[in-house]
Amino acid sequence: MDMTNRMDRAAEKPRKVKSDSATVYKVMLALLLFCVSIAVLRNLRAYYSTIGGMEALDPLTPWIAAVGFAGFVVCAVLLAVLKQKNVRAVLPWLMTVFAIAGITGVSMRLRWTQDFPTLYFLCCAIMVQYVIYQLYRWEFFLFSLSTMVSGLLFFRFSTGFSWSLSTLLLLLPAVAVLLFTALVAANASRHSGVLVLGKRQVRLFPSRFNPLLIYLADGLWLVCIAAAILLGGLFSYYCMFAAIAVEFIAAVYYTFQLN
Repeated sequence: MDMTNRMDRAAEKPRKVKSDSATVYKVMLALLLFCVSIAVLRNLRAYYSTIGGMEALDPLTPWIAAVGFAGFVVCAVLLAVLKQKNVRAVLPWLMTVFAIAGITGVSMRLRWTQDFPTLYFLCCAIMVQYVIYQLYRWEFFLFSLSTMVSGLLFFRFSTGFSWSLSTLLLLLPAVAVLLFTALVAANASRHSGVLVLGKRQVRLFPSRFNPLLIYLADGLWLVCIAAAILLGGLFSYYCMFAAIAVEFIAAVYYTFQLN
């Protein structure tokens, strides 16, 4: 029996090494894509801030947004329909690129170059979330998703809050993400860590999963968002650093949970 167990562990070891190596490559690819995205956005901002650049690109911004969001939807449909592993592995990366392109087109149309720093923050948030998805538990992913989206909103509000279409396009998705993470946690906690969607069941958490931390994060950021709307940019500025601090503390906590 001992010999059999040792043989099983020896057989599992190459698969684990291969999986760990694949994760490292994926994280490195995410970092490379992040650097390329920031470089492209910085050059785009520099060109669009000139008179010639604005005259050339401003009429194209609706097309940039339309192509970006249409590409995202097409890739999402293909991801749901296709079964080939190689194609499914590429589609999330394409979805990310198309989503950033669509958001950039809307931002350029509505706010000229004012929201490019927010786009930089968005790219950084996407990269961090992907690293967390690869290395940590789903609990930290949901916790971080709420914190990152809230931090992005506070960063945008810290430059000055005013009711506008661009504000609503940030505010409504942020609130939706907070509600989404709370609903996912509530659903899984009622089914011993298993997310139940109709007839489909997906195990996300351990059987003794406690959603308290996710609830606390979502509640905290909802209160801070409401306060930021009432109190304005300075309070949002402090909330942004609070979100960074909470994210760092959570990273330390969940890193110790890996052991």
